[in-house]
This record gives sequence, structure tokens and C-alpha cells, in this order.
Amino acid sequence: MQVKRNWLILSGTRQNVGKTTVACNLTMHYKELGVVAIKISPHMHTLTPGLRLLYEQDGIQIAQETEISGKDTGRYLQAGAHKAYYLQCHDDLLQQALIWLLPFIPEDVPVICESAKARGFIEPGVFVMLGLSEDFNRKPDVQAIALNPHLHFTSFEVFDYECIEFVNRMWCIVS
Repeated sequence: MQVKRNWLILSGTRQNVGKTTVACNLTMHYKELGVVAIKISPHMHTLTPGLRLLYEQDGIQIAQETEISGKDTGRYLQAGAHKAYYLQCHDDLLQQALIWLLPFIPEDVPVICESAKARGFIEPGVFVMLGLSEDFNRKPDVQAIALNPHLHFTSFEVFDYECIEFVNRMWCIVS
């Protein structure tokens, strides 16, 4: 497990709970600090225009977003992210993919990573879970990781942006 206090990992119990909306709102707030945003998907898709392939091997593709668009990574750029990466890989290769990506991520800027599985390899400054507790049963492979978030909100509508901050090169919970 790598400790990365400048990382905020954002996960959800299901789709459409507002993970990308929260990531974009945090990016807008901290954009002057050079936010790096990362979207991780376990599903392999054909890369869309705007994604510049950086690394590829069987079961792993890592790309940097170059265009503002309606895709999550394009939305990160529109919100002011300095860089946005899209990492798609099979679950059993995620640690290897993260090891390849980490040297490209500065240690002194805020990183916002949209992924549940990354929490299994990265100890972030803050781990946020969005969604209803009863939805945990929909993702049994994520349950063990997701049961102990630093913060839990039922949706983006009730997310409290005042409860976290990026100070001294790390994400912190404001008490």
C-alpha cells in the first residue's frame, strides 16, 4: 500500500450518484493548485478522440485527456484540471497500472481519483464514498474497501465541500 496524502479517492456505491460532479466541483475550487484528475475503469473500451495513449499492454490502457468534452475526463479539464488521465484495466492489473502512472503524478498537487479499487493500493489523504449504504450489496468486490471511508454522503446533492481541504500538500478533513 502506497501512502499518497495528496490523493483524494472518490468512490460510489453505484452509477449516477454524482462522483464526477463532486470531482469537478473540487477541481474548480482547487484548480489554481494544478489539480490532476484520474478516472479509473475496469471496463476496456475503444479510446475516444481526445485521449492520447501513454501506455498499453494486455489488459491495461493509460491515456491523457487532451480535449474538453462530455466524457468524465473532458469534464475534469473543463473544470480546470491541469491534467486528466483515463486508466482502464482489468482489476487484477490495477496495481501494475498505478505503478506505471504514479511517476507522472506530482506529489505536491491535489489529485482527485474516481475509483473504488484504487483504495486497495493507495492510502489517500481522504477517501470519500457516495451512495446509499444498502447499495454496497451491488458491488460485493468493493465492499471490503468501501466499508471504511473517511467520509460518506448519500449523493452529490448533500456533499459538504467545507469538510475537506487541501493544505500542506495533502487532503484533510476539516473538523
